[in-house]
Amino acid sequence: MKTAIYPGSFDPITLGHLNIIRRASGIFDRVVVCIMPNAGKLHPMFTREERVALARRVVSRFPNVEVDTFDGLLAEYAKTLSLIHIPEPTRPLSISYAVFCLKKKTRLLSISHSIFCLKNKR
Repeated sequence: MKTAIYPGSFDPITLGHLNIIRRASGIFDRVVVCIMPNAGKLHPMFTREERVALARRVVSRFPNVEVDTFDGLLAEYAKTLSLIHIPEPTRPLSISYAVFCLKKKTRLLSISHSIFCLKNKR
């Protein structure tokens, strides 16, 4: 079974997030939307419980997508799922470099592959 995890704060979940989720659900047998804390957001718009409820409502149309939460490192969570893939939207170059550095460290743990997804023009 090919499992993918889509991590993020999802504060709030957007149409862009839904686009990545929809496409990942067509590629993988199981997609886990993992709502994680974002240390950069001191005042989130929604509580974790509200974000989980919103995400569950939005992804309910996809039978192979589930919503979960985790407070630790993504690498730790991935190990609990025997994770294979992490679909990620592309980002501006400055953010992409920071993500690249994190991916390099994660790769050393041999836990996952990252799949980068270009967003739709709409």
